[in-house]
This record gives sequence, structure tokens and C-alpha cells, in this order.
Amino acid sequence: MEVLRSDPDLRFELAIDTVLVALPKFRERLADGRWQSTRSRLSTYFVGALVLDFPNIYRSWLARWSRSAAEEPLDLLGAFDIESPQRGPESTVEARDEVVRLIGTLPTNVRKGVALMGFGYTISEAAQLVGISAKAFESRLGRVRRRVAETHGQRPRL
Repeated sequence: MEVLRSDPDLRFELAIDTVLVALPKFRERLADGRWQSTRSRLSTYFVGALVLDFPNIYRSWLARWSRSAAEEPLDLLGAFDIESPQRGPESTVEARDEVVRLIGTLPTNVRKGVALMGFGYTISEAAQLVGISAKAFESRLGRVRRRVAETHGQRPRL
């Protein structure tokens, strides 16, 4: 899936999901005495548990991500200052298309956080409501700002 290759945040989220699901099962297997120190190291046994659980976790994650990506794009164009006297109508349309495309590539929690900011929430409030730290949210917004600035020579006002 191309989006996983291009977005380290999504890869990180998938890895965390995998560990969160596999860890309780791993602990249960340890408690049942299924691990034998003579056959493998504990770290190898844990990685094996991750590998066994990953296909189901990935399918579940992909279904959730596909549903969220298929949702109607959020109307967040007002959060970006893309209309300026220096731009002609064509440039404004191109900039709006780029913003819509960019928003569609954001992880779900960041996209929802940006929507909350569009409704007047602060960065800290939006981050808390979508379940990530304010610092992580600010970092992700910074990457969005840089992408827009590189593409259009102008910074969004978020």
C-alpha cells in the first residue's frame, strides 16, 4: 500500500496497533508455559507472536483506514490562506485542489484534529480529543505546513 511507504506516522500507528494487540496474547502464552528457553530467546518468541498476529491486525487496520479515506473530504479550505491578490484564479483553484489532496493523505486522527481546529479548538484541545499528544500533533501540522509551503510558496495559517 503506497500510503504506508510514504507516511512514517501511519507505519508507526500500525506498528503500535500490532504490539497492543499481540502483547496480551504473548503474555498469555508465556503464562501458559508455551515458551521454552531452550528453543528460542524471549525476544525471538515475541517477534514470532507479532508476525503471527500481524496479518489480522493489518486487515483490520486497512479496513478502518479505507473507510476513513472514503469519507467525504472535510471542508477545511478556510483554514489555509490560499487566496491572495498575487494569485490568479487558476493558481487559487490549483492550491485548493492541493489542500484537498493533502488533507486526504493525513492520518485519520490528524485530519480530525485539523477539522476540530477549523471549528475553533486549540492545538492542545484538538490533540487531546483525537488521542495524541499536543507535541505530536504540532509536529504533524508542521509537516503539513512545510508541504504546502514547498508546493505553493505560501504557509497555511493553522
